[in-house]
Amino acid sequence: MKIIQKEDGSGEIIFSWKEVWILIKKRKLVLSAEALKHLCNNLVKIAVEFNAGFHKKLQEKRSHDNSVKTKDD
Repeated sequence: MKIIQKEDGSGEIIFSWKEVWILIKKRKLVLSAEALKHLCNNLVKIAVEFNAGFHKKLQEKRSHDNSVKTKDD
């Protein structure tokens, strides 16, 4: 999986065919405690780096809801 931020601040999450196949076949990801810790650390690192790539006005915008709306909701 690659998470890429574009110059305008938007982004994409790109999965390899192998990753897509695992998700289709298993319908879940199973992580050990150590793997989950590393994932959490990397997600925090990505969040900090991506926030720096947003325009100042967007950096200061606060999120008021923990849920993430998707097209399939």
